[in-house]
Amino acid sequence: MAQAIEVATKIANGELETGRGLNQIGTLKQARDTHWSSHLDSISSLLKMFNATWVVLSNIAVDGGSYSQRGDANFVLNQLLSFKFVFTLHLMKDIVEITHLFCIALQRKSQDILNAKYLVSSTTKLLKNFRDSGWDDFLISVEHYYRMDIFLATIDYQLQELHSRFNDHTVELFVLSTALDPRNGFMLFKIDDICKLAEKFYLNDFMEQELVRLRIELQHFELDIPNHHELQELSGIMSYVKTW
Repeated sequence: MAQAIEVATKIANGELETGRGLNQIGTLKQARDTHWSSHLDSISSLLKMFNATWVVLSNIAVDGGSYSQRGDANFVLNQLLSFKFVFTLHLMKDIVEITHLFCIALQRKSQDILNAKYLVSSTTKLLKNFRDSGWDDFLISVEHYYRMDIFLATIDYQLQELHSRFNDHTVELFVLSTALDPRNGFMLFKIDDICKLAEKFYLNDFMEQELVRLRIELQHFELDIPNHHELQELSGIMSYVKTW
């Protein structure tokens, strides 16, 4: 979990090279070995850039320069998309927000002892209040984030991929192509669909006169199918091509 937070945060902050090729080799392993300080800015950055970080890791998991790098990216990606990771990330953000002023005060070269003492007291009280009464609001925020930024975003991404690969144009091509399916004695054979397929999707493959003759040739073929018993046992269009 700590490694996943470290790597994902460095990607969100732009501290890791994520391009393809040699610049990418070993990057994830180097990040793993670096001590990570859980500053509020780093956590906030990861929350803000969560979707972008997910996309980057997904790309590395597929296109990484080595098997080891792809494996590291897959590991971090699986952690990143888990409820435990998101829960922990939000919990850390809320806790670090409470302790942030106190941590900043401790890092100053000239410390105000009285102010530090006050911050210890107030930080302790705020943490106790969060422990005793912050659970419900915290869980609601995590559930909302998990639903919006992971659950819905993942499904929307898949829907977008499906739409880009199988848009109306592609689906129509598939539907019209079924008219060429030779199985069951060309049961799905439809002359109108084949003519439309040729005119809309394969226009460059036909001369004008060939398109004019196509319909009548298909009509002859449709009547001739029962006379060829070998056509009754075809399993696909490739098996039909091999018979001619």
